[in-house]
Amino acid sequence: MRAIRMTGSVCGLCQWIPITESMRALAGHTEQMPAEDKGFLVIVPVPALVAVLKHAEDRKGSPLTESEVLDIRDGATCVRVPLEAAIEMAETRGYDDIAPETCWEDWQEVRLLLQ
Repeated sequence: MRAIRMTGSVCGLCQWIPITESMRALAGHTEQMPAEDKGFLVIVPVPALVAVLKHAEDRKGSPLTESEVLDIRDGATCVRVPLEAAIEMAETRGYDDIAPETCWEDWQEVRLLLQ
């Protein structure tokens, strides 16, 4: 599974872009970060989609349907934070979230790891 950063919203006004390992390596080293990225804001779901989907599936007691996963994604609360903060959030959490645009496919992989 790829690490991701979210730079848009599920309403379609923006796009979601993957985090690269080089971006992750720059976290905490803003002096090495390109000037255009230092103030770059990204949008991240809070709590992480993985956590919300896991909770919903546990409450349901059976696998979520594609429609349920997409409804949860579409209703997710998001915050806008600097790129470096988004990377630090993922590192503190201990896992990368799933990408909203491939939420269903990513959830199918992740849910098997969480069982």
